[in-house]
Amino acid sequence: MPAERNAVASDLVKQIQGWTSLGGATELAQKVLETQYAGRRDAIRTFKFIEISVQGVGGTFKALGINISRTGILFRITDPRFAADGEHQHLMPYTARVWQNFHGGFHVFFESGTVAREADIVRVSGYCGKRSSLVLVGCRFREELTAAECDLLAIPHDPAA
Repeated sequence: MPAERNAVASDLVKQIQGWTSLGGATELAQKVLETQYAGRRDAIRTFKFIEISVQGVGGTFKALGINISRTGILFRITDPRFAADGEHQHLMPYTARVWQNFHGGFHVFFESGTVAREADIVRVSGYCGKRSSLVLVGCRFREELTAAECDLLAIPHDPAA
C-alpha cells in the first residue's frame, strides 16, 4: 500500500501548494489535518498512515487511516470497488455512496488484525485542488480503544492529555 500512502500525501499536498515554507509532504498533510479537524475529537489525534478495512452493508473495502485517536479515525477508502470512475473525486455522490454502505454503523478492522471496532460516520469532507480532489471520511468508535489497543497501534491513550 505504499503507493496509496504516497497518493494520499500527494493529494493533501496539492490542496495546500501555496504553503511551501512548511516542508515535506508529511508535514504539509499533517498541517492540513490539524487545521481542518482541530477540536473535533475528544482525544489526542495522531497523524499516522495505517491500513484498515471498513465493512458495512455494501461489503468490505480497503482504506487508509490518516489520523487516529482512541475515539475515532479519519480515513480514505482506497478500494477501487467502492466508487465508480470519477465518483471518488466528487463530494456529493461519494457521500451518498458512504451513506449507502455505512448507514447504521460499520466495522473498522486494523492492519494488525488484532483490533476491530464498531463505528459511526461523523463526517465526509472534500478538499478541491487545481487538478484533484480528496474526500475523507471521519468516524467515531462506539467504544473507545483500550490502553492496550492504543499501544498495539502506537498511539497515545491518556484520556487526561
